[in-house]
Amino acid sequence: MTTLPRAVTLPAIKDHIVDTDWSALSFGERVRHLEVEGYIVIPDLLDAGLVEELRRQLKEVSVQATDYTDKKLYHNDIQLTGGAITDLVAHEPTIAFLRRLFGGEPIMMTYDYSRSEPGCPAINLHCDGWPRLVRVLYYLEDLTPEVAPSGLCRART
Repeated sequence: MTTLPRAVTLPAIKDHIVDTDWSALSFGERVRHLEVEGYIVIPDLLDAGLVEELRRQLKEVSVQATDYTDKKLYHNDIQLTGGAITDLVAHEPTIAFLRRLFGGEPIMMTYDYSRSEPGCPAINLHCDGWPRLVRVLYYLEDLTPEVAPSGLCRART
């Protein structure tokens, strides 16, 4: 008879504030954090003027609700919008980081916009089966315990 190992209960991560000094990490430390934790934060990647321009433009974008929550709205293929939103595809600081990470030119798979309201379920980290796929998320608002998606380890920016 085979005995299965006893289930291990992990402590829930709730309202955990990540206090990593992201700007102090070397490139290698960022890659390690990405590999181990599944994410990194690159502070000040977008300057304040660009963030405001994106916010203004996104107010005019039509969105639709997801089928799993009323707390998340989206617009697929946002690259077709034009302006700052389209230009963000080739944002040089992001592309430079991805070139260094992958050792070559990155390829954009999809480019969508989503707006998560407080109480929205967190994004599950996954790779969709691709061995070298990175999801780039630009947060145009700081994540705080009041506005971050539910269950998300919140990062101080």
